Amino acid sequence: MFKTVLLVLYIIARLYQVVLVFTIILSWVPGSSDYAVFRFVQAAGGCYLDVFRGKIVLFAFDFGTIIALGVYELIINFAFLL
Repeated sequence: MFKTVLLVLYIIARLYQVVLVFTIILSWVPGSSDYAVFRFVQAAGGCYLDVFRGKIVLFAFDFGTIIALGVYELIINFAFLL
């Protein structure tokens, strides 16, 4: 039972990681906020990514989202030890 709960939480964490990647991709697509589905994806991923946005900027590039994905991956790996 406990392993099943951990597996479900792990799958949810990985699905949220996909949402984060889609949020990053959609930030490069002009007009993506015109559609409700894309606004939902951006809102869901934005709550985590906004913590890192604008923190590490080199020239015109914001590396905060890359750091955010790396930190999220570390959190998942340490939390589930897989």
